[in-house]
Amino acid sequence: MGSLETFLIVGIVQGAFLIVTLQFVPNRNQHANNTLTILLFATTTLLSGALLYYLYGKPWAYRWDSLFGITLLLFGPLSYSYIIKLYPSPIKFRLSIVHYVLPLFFFTIFLYHLTLWDVEVLKNLHKEHWFFRLRIQGLCSFISVLFYFIAIVGYLRSQSTSLKSERPWRSLSITFLIITMLFLTSLWQGGMLIRDYFSVSFKGYLKFLWITIPIIIYLIAYLSIARPDFLIKRSKKKGSQHHKRLDENEVKRYRSVLEQIMLNDKIYQNQNLALSDLAQKLRMSTHDLSWLLNKVYGYSFYDYINELRIQDFIKQIESGAHQRQTFLAVAHAAGFKSKSTFNRAFKKTTNLNPREYIDKMRPTKLGSK
Repeated sequence: MGSLETFLIVGIVQGAFLIVTLQFVPNRNQHANNTLTILLFATTTLLSGALLYYLYGKPWAYRWDSLFGITLLLFGPLSYSYIIKLYPSPIKFRLSIVHYVLPLFFFTIFLYHLTLWDVEVLKNLHKEHWFFRLRIQGLCSFISVLFYFIAIVGYLRSQSTSLKSERPWRSLSITFLIITMLFLTSLWQGGMLIRDYFSVSFKGYLKFLWITIPIIIYLIAYLSIARPDFLIKRSKKKGSQHHKRLDENEVKRYRSVLEQIMLNDKIYQNQNLALSDLAQKLRMSTHDLSWLLNKVYGYSFYDYINELRIQDFIKQIESGAHQRQTFLAVAHAAGFKSKSTFNRAFKKTTNLNPREYIDKMRPTKLGSK
């Protein structure tokens, strides 16, 4: 057994350990860590396929390695989703299922061949049609990783104000690791394509990149376990140790109801919405609601509502609403009562005015499409 096989075995064991340990981290950002767990599973699966191939070198092992290699298509969307979930938001972020269609498509094709291929097909596994399929998958992986790398950079630029105010050294450290991982993955996948299409030898360069990628992912997981507060969250004002008005079960229940109301009823679109209206909807006192928004979400009532309205406005803009009506009309539909309030809230959230945001959105193609 060589050094590479030893590295793969250690990597698989470490991946399994991190997946289990991550579930027991106290005070963790569960929403972000669930995504990190899936990313760890994808990485461990990728290493498992490579281990089978290097240990046995048989056609069947090569087939399984190719099947497990499809998990590389998950690196981009999972990294993008993970980064966004690290940052505070009044509602939970969920990446559209559309982002996972490509890996599901290739997985279905490879799984179909895995179950139907006979011995003769295995003997001819290195024929051109098989390599052509792998090259198409490799090209899609390269484009996917590059797309999400650009999307993450664009998202971080739009959140530049938050980065400056919310524990910059921690936030920049963890986002730097994610961006570095995606950048190295794109280099590795691009190198693989050049090697396959143009028969260029990179010697140990590709192997070095391939080994570095899981190491970075595991480092992110270790940081999340060793320092749960490493994850980005809204800083509390010093000396603000107030009495806890709601217990954990009440907080969980009210958060669930609040987020469902906002997602389904979209009452933030009511331009005259007041704290008392929302409290009545939740069947709780205005004092308890203020405490919930301030201590759990890190927002005042109006900041919370305006944040949701800005998200609604951006979603409408990304669907092309500004091409059919004015910015102000779209802002009114999102719940803003005046142009000045909208401009002030938009600038506070994105650090840009609406026109600058749209001009910036076009080249980065930011958002779920």
